Amino acid sequence: MLTKGWAVVPLAPRRPSRGSRQLLQCEHCDYSCPRPADLRKHLRTHTGERPYKCHHCDRWFGDISNRRAHMRKWHASEMGQ
Repeated sequence: MLTKGWAVVPLAPRRPSRGSRQLLQCEHCDYSCPRPADLRKHLRTHTGERPYKCHHCDRWFGDISNRRAHMRKWHASEMGQ
């Protein structure tokens, strides 16, 4: 707490440090991560799910960044680049 003149002003609560953050564990292997989105992305390596389709061909991707890279490499002219 800090004092400002005669009033007592409480400090904002501290956010947990990175080291104290709870890790999420994959139920299929030893992978762990702090964010649910990262775990969902990782689980696709076990399930084979590929929810991201290329808009220009029939390829499907498990990771949106891989689809983005594919589109830049193979479909740049179709995307107006």
